[in-house]
Amino acid sequence: DTQFPDVELPAHVWIATSGTTGSIKWAALSKEALLHSASAVNAHFSIKEQDIWLNPLPSFHVGGLGIYARAHLTGSKVIPFHGWDPNLFHHQISLTKATLTSLVPTQLFDLIEANLKAPPTLRAVIIGGGYLDPSFFQKALALHWPIAPSYGMTECCSQIATALPGQ
Repeated sequence: DTQFPDVELPAHVWIATSGTTGSIKWAALSKEALLHSASAVNAHFSIKEQDIWLNPLPSFHVGGLGIYARAHLTGSKVIPFHGWDPNLFHHQISLTKATLTSLVPTQLFDLIEANLKAPPTLRAVIIGGGYLDPSFFQKALALHWPIAPSYGMTECCSQIATALPGQ
């Protein structure tokens, strides 16, 4: 069933998730929980007001929404990136001097396949939303991408466990 439950939760947002089963489920996330998760990620990565996020993830999913919550707490800037083109994304990182981004493994694969080296301003690329093949991780490191693999769940407002870049 893809309908919202007949429940009134005025301080919540509803986020769709496919989980591991592939069928759509809805998760009600409170503003408090979203901001608590964002605060933990900010602390883990030492995110500051000077940071610039380049966000290629949709804000109707927890990964993209989490970027906006993190930036809200730190006062950092978010630059939305719509559509996916690895060459254009790479160019936008350099153009905007982005320091942070989040990607799904397929996007990382595209960057690796294009043999694009990480721009020097980028200090962390959080990878989530699916299995990160160890060979992709190693290839990304060889191209100097500061990869931070993560494991998360929509129901937990994004990350549950996240490595620091290169670990």
